[in-house]
Amino acid sequence: MTMSETKTDIHYGPEEMQVGDLFLPAAMSADTPVALNIHGGGWSAMSRHDAAGISQFLVENGCAVFSIDYRLAGKEHPWPACGDDSLKAAEFLLGGGLAAHGVAPSKIWTIGASSGGHLALWTGFNLSAGCVAGAISVSGIADPIPDAKAHPARYTTLFGGREPSRADFDSMTIMPFAKPGGPRILLTHALEDSIVPFESAANFHRACQAAGCDITLRLYSTNDEPNWGGHCIWRQGLPIRARLLVLVEDAIARFMGIAKNA
Repeated sequence: MTMSETKTDIHYGPEEMQVGDLFLPAAMSADTPVALNIHGGGWSAMSRHDAAGISQFLVENGCAVFSIDYRLAGKEHPWPACGDDSLKAAEFLLGGGLAAHGVAPSKIWTIGASSGGHLALWTGFNLSAGCVAGAISVSGIADPIPDAKAHPARYTTLFGGREPSRADFDSMTIMPFAKPGGPRILLTHALEDSIVPFESAANFHRACQAAGCDITLRLYSTNDEPNWGGHCIWRQGLPIRARLLVLVEDAIARFMGIAKNA
């Protein structure tokens, strides 16, 4: 299956960074899965173009994908700007913002890698449960506490250049959402991840399991498949915009129930 069409620079809000690209599969129908793809970069860097490999994988396997930018964290746009933008993009999708392009879903998938994984989970939990087919975090920040211990500067930037308080962490953590009635969740994470500690995913998984949530955790080792960089997401020898590890793509395809093409 090949990508049939791409619509670029679609604004989901009035701000300059509230923009995304729409990727359409070769065949569209009312049953076509629709995904919101949210890029990573520690909430403060990178763009939707760095998540192109995820969009490519999904569209090749029959999904429509809206891949977005958002206001990057820093003094000008501290938290919750990026979280608000991600939620706004989801509501734009669900509210018929892309209906003119044949995309008018009643449910969406949310997906992101690294800090984009946090935003995908955050967005999924803040939408009505009936509007979310599932939320997918690829090497994402589920529990921020172990990540903040390893990378405190990331959180100083997220909160506009100041040391975050306990209340700040409470405002962005998804840990309290570990309760029944939420969306289906997939977490994938490498044990040796040096950018986001695997404990971030494991802690949230344990909390969700204890609460009776529908959650799947795919922990793996870097010995399972050659990988690019310490973050253990991208295929070896390919740029960061390229494809996810095969085992990660396989886990996503199984979770979404899509027929993965070779």
